[in-house]
Amino acid sequence: MRLFVAIDCDRAKNELVLAQKEFATLNARFTQSFHLTLLFIGKVDNDNAEVIIDKLRTVPLTPFELHLTQLNTFKSHAQKVIWCGVNESQPLLQLHEDISKAIYGEKTIHKYSPHITLARVKNYRSLTNNEKIVLDRGLKKEVTACSFEVRHFVLYESRSSPGGPIYKVLKKY
Repeated sequence: MRLFVAIDCDRAKNELVLAQKEFATLNARFTQSFHLTLLFIGKVDNDNAEVIIDKLRTVPLTPFELHLTQLNTFKSHAQKVIWCGVNESQPLLQLHEDISKAIYGEKTIHKYSPHITLARVKNYRSLTNNEKIVLDRGLKKEVTACSFEVRHFVLYESRSSPGGPIYKVLKKY
C-alpha cells in the first residue's frame, strides 16, 4: 500500500473549489478531496504500516491556524499541477519535521514546499494560447481570506484508479 501523512483541508473546500473554477475551461483533472501533504511515505507492506501507525502516535500537535495564500503551478512529468499555497508557519514546519523524525528518525533532506493540489493539466504543451491565458489569469488570484484551525493530521492510503487517486483514511491523530 502507498501511504502519506497529511492535513485534511475539507474545511476550506468552498474556497478551494472556487479557486478551481478559474481553470474550468482547461482540460484538467480536478481534485475532489483536498489535503496538504506533510510527508509522502510511499509503498509499504502491512507490517510496516502498523509500525508507522504506532510511530505517528508519538507526534505532538498543538493546534494552529493554516492560512491559504497564492495559486501557482509546478511541472510534474508531462503535466502541470495547479496548487494553492499556504503560509509556512513555524507550527506547520515543526509538524512536518516531527512527523519525519517519528517515521525516519531524522528530518527529511528535501525542501518541504507545503501546498494543496487543485488540478492536474495533462499535456500542458498542447494547450492553446487562450487556455494558457486562462491559466495565467487564474494564477494571479490569491486566496487570502481563508484560514482554518489544524487540530489533527491523518495517515492516508492512496490507490490509483482511472478517475484519479482514491484516498482512504487509515488513522487520525
